[in-house]
Amino acid sequence: MADDVIKHSVHTLVFRSLKRSHDMFLANQGMLPPIDETAQMFITVFKIIINLLIVSAPPTHSSLPVTLSIGSGGMVSSC
Repeated sequence: MADDVIKHSVHTLVFRSLKRSHDMFLANQGMLPPIDETAQMFITVFKIIINLLIVSAPPTHSSLPVTLSIGSGGMVSSC
């Protein structure tokens, strides 16, 4: 009885499982979940707040990164 069982490689078994999963969800292709209005409102408000913070709070001079420049004599100075 055990001789009747066909042994397949792991690759074949994984491929068949993947194919079954694909076939199962193929009918749902193009069906999007319903839009959550609360989540959309949260995302919109969050984007507005982040963009307003970037525009309304410009960086101060002390928070700017120090840039280095090389002068004519090869000396490095900070700007």
